[in-house]
Amino acid sequence: MGASGEERPLVITDEDLPDVIAIFLQERGHRVELTRTLFGTGTPDHVVAQGASDQRAIVYTFNVRHFLALARKQRKDGKLRYPGMTLIALDVPRPSALSRLQAILEDIEAIYRLRVTQRGGRMIAVVRAAALRFDDPESSRPQRKHRPSQ
Repeated sequence: MGASGEERPLVITDEDLPDVIAIFLQERGHRVELTRTLFGTGTPDHVVAQGASDQRAIVYTFNVRHFLALARKQRKDGKLRYPGMTLIALDVPRPSALSRLQAILEDIEAIYRLRVTQRGGRMIAVVRAAALRFDDPESSRPQRKHRPSQ
């Protein structure tokens, strides 16, 4: 997802993604690893999230509910538990996932360059049949309430 000459981030495709999506991403120049190859079949989601965070990787998954919760999960000190994980959650019917991804991947890559490559943050994207939503990972952290000066 980087510009020409930059090393591409690691993409981890979750077990529930068809291999055709991994192949599509590889053909676009992404470094792709399958969850089952990297961690083994049946690996718990939190292990995938930790591995992705440690490697500042992007997780593609249909498991929207679980991975969104993991992406927003905080430690007791209020910091994100998986701060290095970028998430692209596909909330679309499986038969249309590849065509939907093909239609919007350039947009996802552009936002990734802005939020992750340039700003050093991370990105959470939810892909729907007729919408593409980017969550602000920082907004999921508790905010201090500011009292107006008196």
